Amino acid sequence: MTAAGQNHYYWLTSLLAARGLQTRTCRVIAALNALLGVVPVLLMLSPAGPHGPVRQAIAIVIGVFAIGVGAVWLRHAWPSQRFSAVSVSLGAIPMSAACLIMSDPMLGLLATTAFIFSSGYVAFLHRPSVLAGPWTLGGLTAGYLAVQIASDDPALAVCAVLIIALLNVFVFFTCRVAIGLSSTDIHHSEIEPLTGLLNTDGLYSRAANLLAARNRQDDRHMVLAVVSIDSFPLLSSMSGPRRANRARIDVSQALRETVRRNAIAAHISDSDFIIADTFTTPDASPLIDRVQGAMKSTPSRVTASIGVVVTPLAPLTVHPPEIVIDALLAAAAGAMEHAREDGGNDVRYDVRDDLPINE
Repeated sequence: MTAAGQNHYYWLTSLLAARGLQTRTCRVIAALNALLGVVPVLLMLSPAGPHGPVRQAIAIVIGVFAIGVGAVWLRHAWPSQRFSAVSVSLGAIPMSAACLIMSDPMLGLLATTAFIFSSGYVAFLHRPSVLAGPWTLGGLTAGYLAVQIASDDPALAVCAVLIIALLNVFVFFTCRVAIGLSSTDIHHSEIEPLTGLLNTDGLYSRAANLLAARNRQDDRHMVLAVVSIDSFPLLSSMSGPRRANRARIDVSQALRETVRRNAIAAHISDSDFIIADTFTTPDASPLIDRVQGAMKSTPSRVTASIGVVVTPLAPLTVHPPEIVIDALLAAAAGAMEHAREDGGNDVRYDVRDDLPINE
């Protein structure tokens, strides 16, 4: 599937969370919803706006609905994918109604430009099919208003509809291109939503690819580290899930900033993260030192027990990748437990010339 056809919801929302932009983005969306809903109410003061008890009542209902939707977006966590898609589809109804209640059809047609917000939002976060409803309703609304305008000025009606349609298509296409240029070859099903790192399936898939390239002469050792946040259950119970999630996001960002571009970083459980890479020597301490330093500088300032297994690549070639990964994880997890038993905030290395693998 091409980048343009993928669902980028989890990838992009987790990226926003990792950059600390999730709450701010939710508030911007909340403000946009509320302000768009207030516009029909304010236009009641204009001769071209909604007039008459029915139209004004509809304008007030739209305003209240929009403020309510905006209040839902005043949150620290991103809504579910289904809620997001449904809100876009249902939001097209009051948007269309707001256009149709205007006394001046030209103002109503101008108001259909609000569908551009839906186009951009869906382009960034959802499959194009989510726009089927909003674009259909927007097209019917614009067409109905254009017919009214065409009775006096056909050229103006046609040109106005054409410009609005082109604006929607341009915004949608531009956003999809931007997503396509910035996205990776990782499928969204391999992404852990909170941190934006690989999940367990993604770890196994990418690690298998890494092992498949193990015939390179410059990378002779496989390195896998288990990074486990110290006292995470205590942090979660005393500070709440929001603080715990913030700690996991901080750790994920620290790992992104320290590992090499082709290295693997994964989040496989509440407090456990994985780093996998290939080295020219069995000395993985420079990488682990950078990880520890990056974690100390995070806002959460959490510590971690780290277990590292280092083994030559050559003996691994005769085994299936999945079994090799299981063995590496088991060895690194054992080293991590030793670090935790000794008080945590420490590292234990397990350097093996021959990693025992049971098939």
